[in-house]
Amino acid sequence: MDNIMKKRFLFIITILINMNTSAQTIVNEKLIPFHNNQGKWGYMDADSDKIVISAKYDFVNLFKNGVGSVGYKNPNSKTREDQYLSGYIRENGEEVLPINFLENFEAKDSGNSTIDNLRHIMFDNSTSGVLKLPEGKWLVEPGKYDDSFRFYKSGGVLVDFIDFYDGDKKYSAPIGCKIERIDFTNRLFYITKGKVGRDQGISTWDGKILVKPKYIKVQYFEKTKTFLASTVLGFLTMKNIEYKDVTNFLFDENGKEIITFKSKQILFVRKDESIGRYVHEDKELNIDLKTGMQILEPKSEFEPKSKFESKEIIFQDSTTGLYGLINQNGKEIIPFKYKYSFYFDNGFATVVTNEGKGVINQNGVVIIPIEYKTIFKEEIKDKVIVSDSNFSYQKSTYFTAEKDKKWGLFDSTGKLIIPFEYGFISKPYNDQHFLNGWIQTSDFERNKCGLINIYTKVNIPPNYDGIKIFDNFLIANKRVGSNYTYQLLHLDGKPISENIYDKMDFTNGYFIVAKDNFQGIMNTDGKILVPLKFNYIWAETSNLIRIWDNERYYYINVKTGKEYRIKE
Repeated sequence: MDNIMKKRFLFIITILINMNTSAQTIVNEKLIPFHNNQGKWGYMDADSDKIVISAKYDFVNLFKNGVGSVGYKNPNSKTREDQYLSGYIRENGEEVLPINFLENFEAKDSGNSTIDNLRHIMFDNSTSGVLKLPEGKWLVEPGKYDDSFRFYKSGGVLVDFIDFYDGDKKYSAPIGCKIERIDFTNRLFYITKGKVGRDQGISTWDGKILVKPKYIKVQYFEKTKTFLASTVLGFLTMKNIEYKDVTNFLFDENGKEIITFKSKQILFVRKDESIGRYVHEDKELNIDLKTGMQILEPKSEFEPKSKFESKEIIFQDSTTGLYGLINQNGKEIIPFKYKYSFYFDNGFATVVTNEGKGVINQNGVVIIPIEYKTIFKEEIKDKVIVSDSNFSYQKSTYFTAEKDKKWGLFDSTGKLIIPFEYGFISKPYNDQHFLNGWIQTSDFERNKCGLINIYTKVNIPPNYDGIKIFDNFLIANKRVGSNYTYQLLHLDGKPISENIYDKMDFTNGYFIVAKDNFQGIMNTDGKILVPLKFNYIWAETSNLIRIWDNERYYYINVKTGKEYRIKE
């Protein structure tokens, strides 16, 4: 079984890239693994309890998308990591891949979601390949490459940074080059040449070089269908890059040079833009990234975001050393009375005087009194639905402030919404919880935590060592000696169940709970579905768990309570 075999990191490099949505995993809950008196595994029919595949394996797993992982003990095992050999079978027992490989690794995206149709297979001779399931077809044959794989959720895999497999097709980097990045939309490879990878270029998937790999930076602009490449006359250090001269080259979509121009720094232009802004000989210039023509006035992409940001400037009074703000006509907008320079973000700036810190708006109006030792701004973007097909983002701003070692919370109007009665206040780590109104609080020793919901006005005092927030309930824990106890709470902080547990893990829509070294299953209403009498429980699906009762393994349906065991 996959969870018995521990992944070895050896020299394998597996980089996981998030691309398109993977196929849905379908688990067959009608074929249930069973464990006999001899310690062997097979499969039984969930309804009739009849044996479908005889017990002959040393481990098995549930069938997923028509394929099940099975295996035997490795007769040549030397370590705990290589004690099993694995293979794949179909639901009728037919062999998909012989039981002769050592380990298989899940391919996952950057969000840790599994790419269900690909497995990275390793054999005991240290060779490996990529298997496509449920077909049982090798996408990358074992032993053909070193063990450097970069998986994509589209189903593709980049091997040794040279060959890219996409479905049944293989695309290769130009000779002597490596693939650093893949543009799936435009079917381009960002390539490098040389040991340090500073010689960058771009080719098509078919290997045609459009921009030779000899530049410090290359970009492709989908809007203008042009490439921008840069070389630098300068030197690099471990901490920074010092430029003496930058030469930029603009190419059309076929790689033909349009124009060459110099700049003070390497240009970086967002992919959706058509204008490049750069500085040359202390002049700010603009270039049309389609034609290469110089533009005297920037187009709308470079217009200031607000009149305030472009027309009013923060200055320091040379006599007092204090800071204020004047407009382009020299009119004072914000008095020169602040100790340090400040800047506006989303319409607010934190300012400092001898009395302390506070917050002002762009007109200089004090929003939060200038009397606090510390102020933190907490911001979050909330998606606002405009219509069935459109949405926008609305930014909400709050401020946590400290005075006399007490913390409170202000909204963007300066209204105090959480009084100064806590040792610390902060937004939750998960932004969605903050969107739902939750704020974390601490006692004055900062040893205990609580929660306040600024929308529902729920106030859970900081009496716990930890609280996990879910959509419909909370899990609170308290430390007892060197261990923790757990309790299930409503969103108002009241107990759903008075029972206290030594363990409470939420998975597949239910909890694995433990008390006095025995485990069971509890639902989100606090009702016990499976009694706490088992030594260990593995959550397999929303319906099935596998248990160990100190004698053998078997499966239980958490919804019906049925135990799947063969009578012997």
